[in-house]
Amino acid sequence: MRSGLLINDEPLIKLGHRLLCLFFSLYDFEAFYRDPDPRLRDPDPLDNFRQFEENEISENLLTLAALARACDDEYNLLGEANKAFPRGVGTLTTNGKVEPLTIREACNKIIHAQSLAYDLARGTENPIWDKWYRDQGHTVTGDFKTPAIFVKGTRQNGKIWEARIELVRSIN
Repeated sequence: MRSGLLINDEPLIKLGHRLLCLFFSLYDFEAFYRDPDPRLRDPDPLDNFRQFEENEISENLLTLAALARACDDEYNLLGEANKAFPRGVGTLTTNGKVEPLTIREACNKIIHAQSLAYDLARGTENPIWDKWYRDQGHTVTGDFKTPAIFVKGTRQNGKIWEARIELVRSIN
């Protein structure tokens, strides 16, 4: 039975675009500061632009995760994403046990997170096309921006969990 809600993937694509643009820009902000050492910086005009980035990241991630779950409930879209990323979109650690994180579970973790941090990592594998390249028998390496978020929370049974979510794979 349809829910009557007009749910489609257009807002997901827009939010994904917004988040990737935001995260990719974070890699380059440091180059614009007058003083490269953050401990020695005086107030900088760039700080006015950056003051909202944590709120923007948090709000957009939460909205994206909730809409993705709603679309998945209605159309099973995230099941298709699991086929594209069989190794998951990150990792989930609970009591020292590390396991792959599906896109739906990543959405759940974002929705229920009690804390959020991010890592502006770089990698040698293309975060979008690596599986396709490997399936075609190719090895393609380079210097790719691979931002990730870390979210933490507590299960209902009191056990603490921690997830690393690879943003490019999870938003793609």
